Amino acid sequence: MTDEGRWPHVQHPIVLLAFSGWSDAADAATEALDHIALSSQARDALEIDLEDFMDFQASRPHTVLDASGARHIEWPTIRVRHGRVGETDIVLIDADEPNLRWRTLASDLAEQVAALQPRAVVFLGALLADVPHSRPTPVTCTSVDPEVQARCEIAPSTYEGPTGIVGVLSVTCAELGLPVTSLWAAVPHYVAQSPCPPAVLGLLSAVEDVVSMSLPQGDYPDQSRAWVRRCDELAADDEDLRSYIEALQEQYDAEELPQTTGEAIAREFERYLRRRATED
Repeated sequence: MTDEGRWPHVQHPIVLLAFSGWSDAADAATEALDHIALSSQARDALEIDLEDFMDFQASRPHTVLDASGARHIEWPTIRVRHGRVGETDIVLIDADEPNLRWRTLASDLAEQVAALQPRAVVFLGALLADVPHSRPTPVTCTSVDPEVQARCEIAPSTYEGPTGIVGVLSVTCAELGLPVTSLWAAVPHYVAQSPCPPAVLGLLSAVEDVVSMSLPQGDYPDQSRAWVRRCDELAADDEDLRSYIEALQEQYDAEELPQTTGEAIAREFERYLRRRATED
């Protein structure tokens, strides 16, 4: 890999990663990462060339015009940004999912992340699922960090099956002893187009829980309500879709009701207090 720029000279940052493609339904994961970059005033620190890891017939470069009208080629890279929320350094890493040599890429990138001595490594993902648009977005959280497991009442992942670069890289980072957490937002498969503001909002809230930090939500609460209204209008004109959504709602409510515990309410109250403290 060839690099343009340098890794941020920080220690014990929070490292957030997202990859577009297979692990980014409705672009929710990369959009959440970009929102955190914006709210943390992150600046580009490094770009890592991905030529050795891409099949350009499958993932084609883009032709772009600059301000003067000159034509340039944008090649896929891993982008590394550095921002701060309060006194906490945040390193944000995003890229297109590579096509080739995943083991080499994961090993090299994980070693670079380990050199930062991060206090948390959080992977963001989104997948299509049988969930209703009319309920809060489910976000699955798994972690190898005992502190996160205890605070958020979660367990290590028991998933077995096909995986993407997010799964490969998270395992590689965990094997180096890094405190890895993975967050996956469930996007309703029948409205899978980008954007999906509730999925972005769900990921932002989950990140807050994992790193015990308040993050600005921007206008995502308003966007989410507008998105739900549009989905309701879509369903109103399709009786089969409406019946399907009602069945999903019943299933969701039956599964979520037992989880509405005092601990869940307490976490929501903690989020509220963190935001109030940030605003004050």
